[in-house]
Amino acid sequence: MNRKIITVFLCFLLVISVVGCTQEIMPGEEKITVEDQLGREVEIEKSPDRIVSLAPSVTEILFAIGERDNLVGVSDFCNYPPEALEIESVGDYPPSEEKIAELNPDLIIGVKGTEELEQFSKEIGASLIILDPGTVDEVYDSIELLGKITNSQNQAEQVIDEIESNIEATEELHDEEKKTLYLLGVDEGLWTAGSGTFLHDMIVKAGGENIASDLDGYNMIDMETVLEEDPEVIILSEFLGLTIDDLEEREEWKNIDAVQEGNVFKVENEDILVRPGPRIDEGVGWLVEKIHGEDVSTLSATSVTSIDTSINLEYISLISLRGGIFHV
Repeated sequence: MNRKIITVFLCFLLVISVVGCTQEIMPGEEKITVEDQLGREVEIEKSPDRIVSLAPSVTEILFAIGERDNLVGVSDFCNYPPEALEIESVGDYPPSEEKIAELNPDLIIGVKGTEELEQFSKEIGASLIILDPGTVDEVYDSIELLGKITNSQNQAEQVIDEIESNIEATEELHDEEKKTLYLLGVDEGLWTAGSGTFLHDMIVKAGGENIASDLDGYNMIDMETVLEEDPEVIILSEFLGLTIDDLEEREEWKNIDAVQEGNVFKVENEDILVRPGPRIDEGVGWLVEKIHGEDVSTLSATSVTSIDTSINLEYISLISLRGGIFHV
């Protein structure tokens, strides 16, 4: 797999979160001040009713908390739920400032790397919130914050409770950790997800022991370490230009436990694993099935189209890899 393919994959890894909010919008109040993941204090003039989302995970959260009607713009990458494709697109990266301005938003929600829109957002009279969760728990913070900003606190709490309940249910299906390797690239070095990545946290939540945990961020792991660690499970990225058979036929991989035991799996829908949004319970469930061989089909999936519409769920974060900037 060449560097271009690695880049394409990393465009889907998204890390989106916030630290919290200082107060809620109450009836009769004109503005509140919140703090986003970058530590920026942002003044929200009112409960927003014209929102532009610059990240797929943000769009999914807004749908899940019942804010579909207030969502007037999304990015080219916002493809779920299917109804998101019906909303006006403002482009990919960088988003079209002209298109955003035409939509007259009062709130723009971006991710780390889109803070460059701060001056532009002020010029058009919109508030800019930056999200950047790196863990499952921080996804809950993201949902909670957007619920408070949009006056959808009750529905946000329901979404969080359902995700937590589903993940807790999967944790009861296993009682041991299994050595796991998540492969993103294999040709120009073995690329994987180390500590401090969202994928690492998902693996841990699913009862996997990430053999790349000593590495920081998305990084390369040498073959010697892989052989020493002898992973029991290997996950191949959806965007890895390599099939299970291809890997198993490589001489250096043949004696690895995961290969010998038939525990090499190819991801079919990476969105549920790399988008820090309301479908992370599905992602953890998929990993539990592959890592531990447990059936999670009976667990309920969190609704992204909204839990109760009578109550008001990586654009894409950016990461650097070998000097390059990629959409995640």
